[in-house]
Amino acid sequence: MKRVLVFAVVLFAVAWVHADDDPLANLRTAFDRAQQAVVAGDTAAILAGTYPGLIKQVGGPDAMRDMLSKNLAGLEERGMAVLGTEIVSVSDPVQAGSEIHAVVRATRTVKAPGGRQIQDTFMIAVSADQGKNWTFVDGPQLTPQHIDQLFPDFNDALVLPRVKAPVFERGS
Repeated sequence: MKRVLVFAVVLFAVAWVHADDDPLANLRTAFDRAQQAVVAGDTAAILAGTYPGLIKQVGGPDAMRDMLSKNLAGLEERGMAVLGTEIVSVSDPVQAGSEIHAVVRATRTVKAPGGRQIQDTFMIAVSADQGKNWTFVDGPQLTPQHIDQLFPDFNDALVLPRVKAPVFERGS
């Protein structure tokens, strides 16, 4: 019995370590967690999933939290809310200095007065620990200057996609 228990513990530990060794699985898990935080309006969890360089650029965690709160309140005032974001595809990760970057293409659904908006979007996923943990930067509004400021070692092999205009669905 003791052997079976030891075997089960070892098997679980191997499975746990293996899961941590899969950067793309870790990325998908982190993305889902971050997007659930957006749907819930959980600014602390959104902040935890945000790229630290962006937080620093905005003025620190308190400034970022204030900005997030204002943005979420602004959506609510306009009768809007993020309902969910689904991954469409994930690029192959590329090395960018000491970080790994990937592009997560996604479709975001936003409740709007009279219906909903379906938005084509993408995030730049960033890992500073070889894919164990990931943080994100919303991509469509980034200019080349923003990218240079946020990511001094940005790898041009990472192709940032163009996004389509949102589609409005009435009564949905």
